Amino acid sequence: MKIGKKLFVGALGASVVASVCLVGIPASAAPVEVDILDAASVVGLVDPGLDTSVPDATSSLDWSVGAGSSPRSRTTTVSAPTISTDPSSDDASGINFSIDYAQGAPMESGSFEVLAGRNEGTAAYVQELPTGVRTITAISSADAPTSYDYTFDVPDGTEFIDLENGYRIQPPADASLGVIQNPWAKDANGKDLPTSYTWSGKTLTQHVDFSAADVTFPVLIDPAWTYTISYENDPVSPQKAYDKLKTCFNCFFPVEGAPQKWPAYMQHLPLKVRPFPGGPAWNFACTFFGSTKFANGDFSFIFLAAPGHVDGEGSTIEFTFLRTPGDGKSRLYVDAYIMNTNPGGIPQPAYYAGAAFNWAKFSENIRMITIIT
Repeated sequence: MKIGKKLFVGALGASVVASVCLVGIPASAAPVEVDILDAASVVGLVDPGLDTSVPDATSSLDWSVGAGSSPRSRTTTVSAPTISTDPSSDDASGINFSIDYAQGAPMESGSFEVLAGRNEGTAAYVQELPTGVRTITAISSADAPTSYDYTFDVPDGTEFIDLENGYRIQPPADASLGVIQNPWAKDANGKDLPTSYTWSGKTLTQHVDFSAADVTFPVLIDPAWTYTISYENDPVSPQKAYDKLKTCFNCFFPVEGAPQKWPAYMQHLPLKVRPFPGGPAWNFACTFFGSTKFANGDFSFIFLAAPGHVDGEGSTIEFTFLRTPGDGKSRLYVDAYIMNTNPGGIPQPAYYAGAAFNWAKFSENIRMITIIT
């Protein structure tokens, strides 16, 4: 089923968002009448503030939900439905993954494609985002499994690299294939439930624990969104970029209010961004959350959104300079975790386009090091 050109892909990086949603009624709680396959109603019940609108067709990818074979019973071994992301431009990356716990053909429910789970009372809700694809797992019974698998079509040796607010899917050569948002599960009272990821070979498994006696059902994910973008910095090595940024940070970092000196840990940065030249400035005030320097010259640094930041408190952005394993190319990765649904009051696709332009300028400034030195 073709959905449309709605999946974000930046220069060399795709963004894929996978999260767990739990919906269920324990014996001790008053029953709530929900149809686990009616994603629009379930999401509206659990979190009516979650953005379920279909974004404008401004992305460079087509994406589709492919059906697995339909079994005669839930115990029959069948192929899992797949999510396919196919680039329609030369600077995009695609990634395919299967929802191993689902089966059959997708059904539409609002802005979601719904796949029945192989276990009774489970389902997968697939929703397109301007910056990726959200896969929500819905569970209506405490007797359901507590682990859910996604198998990715990635090269052997692909790693799941821990970031500040998520994980990067990094093949042994070439650029990142995407970023997975940190897992979240909350009950109807806003209580966080224990949930985590493991990665084995090519399979991502989400684990969740809803055994606590005081869990109030239904339960849903935290509705933050992410983007990731990467740029080639050759011939400038990460070590060279680090040395120059340490010498003069705002000579290269293209945001108004950036300090000349390399920021100190927890230093307040009164950053501003003007969406239009000469226009009003948006508040991008951040706290510098420090940097990590590796022996091979790779490094990263992180900003935390300060109060008033248009992305919302709790948002982060991480900049990573590294040589990609395998091909040895020098790259800049920008991984953002954004709490506001429409930061700055503009649609996410427009916001992403502005961010991509700005960070492309950062990469260009880094590449200029070979000319100005």
